Amino acid sequence: RPAALPSDAGAATMAPAKGRKKAKGKGKKKAGGAAGAAGAGGAAKPPARGGAAEATEHEADPELVGMLTALGALGLRELDVVLGEMLFPNEQAEDAKLWRANLGLIEGLRSLYLRKRFGETPEYQAKVAATLAPDYLPTREEVIALFGLKHPAPADWRRAGQTDHLKRQEELDALTTSPRTWPIEDKLEAVGCGVWGRGEFNLCCEDTGRYEFLTKEFIDRLAAYVHERMQAEGGGKIVEVGAGSGALSYFLNQSLEAMGSPHRCIASDADFRPAPRQRLGVSAKDGAYPVEPLDVQAALAKHEPAMVLCAWMPMDMDWSADFRATPTLKEYILVGEADFGACGNLDTTWATFPGWTRTDLHDLSRYQLQRYDSEFYAGNSVTVSFRRDAALDLFD
Repeated sequence: RPAALPSDAGAATMAPAKGRKKAKGKGKKKAGGAAGAAGAGGAAKPPARGGAAEATEHEADPELVGMLTALGALGLRELDVVLGEMLFPNEQAEDAKLWRANLGLIEGLRSLYLRKRFGETPEYQAKVAATLAPDYLPTREEVIALFGLKHPAPADWRRAGQTDHLKRQEELDALTTSPRTWPIEDKLEAVGCGVWGRGEFNLCCEDTGRYEFLTKEFIDRLAAYVHERMQAEGGGKIVEVGAGSGALSYFLNQSLEAMGSPHRCIASDADFRPAPRQRLGVSAKDGAYPVEPLDVQAALAKHEPAMVLCAWMPMDMDWSADFRATPTLKEYILVGEADFGACGNLDTTWATFPGWTRTDLHDLSRYQLQRYDSEFYAGNSVTVSFRRDAALDLFD
């Protein structure tokens, strides 16, 4: 145990990952929501509306909680020293690999650092407060202005390429000094915490349970697309699965109503818990947005939808096979990190299957903001449509 670490840090202090690899967010899921939590979409029984939320898997781990609590009592300088000893026991960069599968630790350290670095000022608290109203749906530029996202690379928070963040990684890999001497940001980045180029915006997303920071432009364009497609296909039901707080469907329905569309989206999720480390804002248990307590299979069976929406599917899971197996389904739309990152199964979720056509909806994606955006890696949540080919249309 590093000498500077309080004695109540728990037995996990020096333990590397031991099979704890879970999806980011509640150990299962990250979900899109303007002010809401991630839902697991599985068979978990939701607590009653307004009741106490269950602890998430990571938050219920007493060793991890004890360690993070002890680390949280340290100042940034002392934390820097302790993490150097803890994460790099052999003073080798290779030590970082010991921790990369322990997502509970990685997420906890990331949140701890962001809060200590950016979250203890009145200015930050005022910015977060401005985002808490259930009907808050800002424009993309309003979000950029609120959090001062004015000088990232690429300029003005434009979308980055999938390899842009590797530029800093190459700089880190080139270092030959002991990792204990690296700046704290480099130590944390090396083990996978994702802190480079991140700040108040990212901490706000964690504090309020956002993975997709919904913007008015994105919602309005999604509504226009949904309306056009439903009209072309002759109508039917629209269902969002794994809806978390239900914010995406709520704002989508508002936009559909405003444009005079007859179509509406039904939000569903079996897990009403807040997102991990969510402190503020709306979660499904609050009932601010309507959410049916159904898992993916139950929602598909009950509603027999013509269209399915899914934002930030759980990492390493794939619901798309259930979508394609639904006879009434014409199209499913996925929102999140496509083809890389932490949404779904990278081999199957974003793949194109026989009888289905993939279309990347660039006009929607360019207005998206997400929790892991940074100066080096901005705008990488996208919206993708998968449409059943006419030859395999099971309606006919």
